[in-house]
Amino acid sequence: MRYVLHFNPEATTLLGTSGGLIEFSKLRSPLKNGTTTKVRVGVAGSHAFTPRDSYRTRYGAAVSETVAKEAGLKGRKRYKLEKSGNSGWFNLVPDSNIGKKTKRIEGAGVSVSIIER
Repeated sequence: MRYVLHFNPEATTLLGTSGGLIEFSKLRSPLKNGTTTKVRVGVAGSHAFTPRDSYRTRYGAAVSETVAKEAGLKGRKRYKLEKSGNSGWFNLVPDSNIGKKTKRIEGAGVSVSIIER
């Protein structure tokens, strides 16, 4: 299985697209808001961070199930993106589950879906 991360235009703007690579890291212990994973772009990561539309406003990444679980990502979830200090890292704060009802994240956000491979 592959985990596909879809970054909305606000998240793409916040992260920037320099380098075209994305890196994930799991926090030692969860924060009060439920954050267990952080992400950054433009460093020596091993996952491509590529445009998902012709306007280059939505970006995405596909990672293996192993990498996603090591990073603490959960599939079929929406996360809000929040800056984590001045380090270049951003926290993925759990927002809601992806279901039948369409829901939008206000501000910068990421949707994680799972595909069979």
